Amino acid sequence: MKKIIIIVISFVMSLFLMTSKVKALSYTSDELKNRKQCTYYELAKANTDGSMTYVACYNDYTSAKAAMDSNSERDLIIVNENSNPSKVVDAKYGILYLHRGNVVTNVYSNEACTTTETYMNNSTSYGTPEAPLIRYSSSKNSYYMKLSGVKGWVKGSEVTAVIPLTWVKTTAQYQADANHLYHHFAKDIEKNNYTRYVYKLGPKPSMLNTGWYYSYDGNYFYTSLYTMIDDYRNNTFNNSVNKYNPYYNYYMYLPHRTRTNYTIDDLDVYFRNHYRHKYKTNQYLTYLGYDLIYKHILCN
Repeated sequence: MKKIIIIVISFVMSLFLMTSKVKALSYTSDELKNRKQCTYYELAKANTDGSMTYVACYNDYTSAKAAMDSNSERDLIIVNENSNPSKVVDAKYGILYLHRGNVVTNVYSNEACTTTETYMNNSTSYGTPEAPLIRYSSSKNSYYMKLSGVKGWVKGSEVTAVIPLTWVKTTAQYQADANHLYHHFAKDIEKNNYTRYVYKLGPKPSMLNTGWYYSYDGNYFYTSLYTMIDDYRNNTFNNSVNKYNPYYNYYMYLPHRTRTNYTIDDLDVYFRNHYRHKYKTNQYLTYLGYDLIYKHILCN
C-alpha cells in the first residue's frame, strides 16, 4: 500500500512539473497569453530557451514583488494571470519593448504620469524601441525607465511588453572598433542579430577598448545589462567601464553658437565635391556656404 501511494505521489508531481514549465518564446505567444497557473499573480523564472518555470502563486502584486526581491534568482518575472490575456507585468531584470508604430509616447517626471518631461517616437524607423526597466508601479500602472539619457515614467498602456533579459536576443549596442564608435539600433529585441540602423558616431573614445557595449545614455558604457540596470536603479555608474571618464560625443554636446573656422569657400568646395551631380542644377546648393555662414552671423 505504501509503495502504491509513493507511485501516485510521484505521478502527480510529474504532472505538476510538466505543466509548470511551458514554452513562451514571445510576448505574443499563445502559451503566455493563455497561461493560468495561478488565479492572480504567478512568480516564475524566465529561462534562456524562452520557457517559464513556476515558482509560486500570490493573491496580489505586492506579495509577488516582495517574494521576487527577496529571492536570489535574478531571472524572475511576475505574470498577471488575472488579466485576459495573461502577460508579464514585471521582471527583476528586463527591457521595456516600446514599439507601437509611428506614434508619440510621452515621458513623465512623476509616477502618476501627469507631468510631461519629454516625448519620443516609438517607431523602429526612428531607432531603438526599447528601454531598460528600472521600476514598475502597479498602483499607477506605469514604468520607470531610461532612454537617451533621460529617466522618466511611461504609461503601462503604452508599453508593448515587458521582456526579461533571458528572452532578449538583440538590443541597442555600441561597437568600438580600432578607429570608430558605432551605435547599433535593434528593430526586434526577440530576434537574434536583428538590427535596423547603424550610425557612426565618431572616432573611438580613448577610454573604450575595442568591443561591444550597452548604454542608454551614450556616456557610460557597460558589458552587462544586469550590472547596467543595477546602476540605473542605484543612481550610480560604478559598474560602467568608464565610470571616471564619461564619453561626450563632440557634435551631440557642441553648443549651437560655437564659432566655426570654416569659410564660405570651404563649404562651397565641400558641397561641390560631394554633390557634384546636383551642384549645377541645384541653385540652393550653389549658395549654401553663404547661407550657412553669413546668414547665421546676421541672425545671431
